[in-house]
Amino acid sequence: YWLQVWEASWKQCHFRNLPRWLQDNDFLHAGHRPPLPSFYACFKSIFRIHTETGNIWTHLL
Repeated sequence: YWLQVWEASWKQCHFRNLPRWLQDNDFLHAGHRPPLPSFYACFKSIFRIHTETGNIWTHLL
């Protein structure tokens, strides 16, 4: 199961490829999580490394 979570179907994207509503930090250029299609996909993303990982885990702990 964990291997399936880790091998998600999305790739990190560059700031310029994000929709305008997700472009909230001009200083982080790469490593962004793209818009995801469902709650389940968003939940699985907490086990991946991206620009929001530290923020998510500090709130969970």
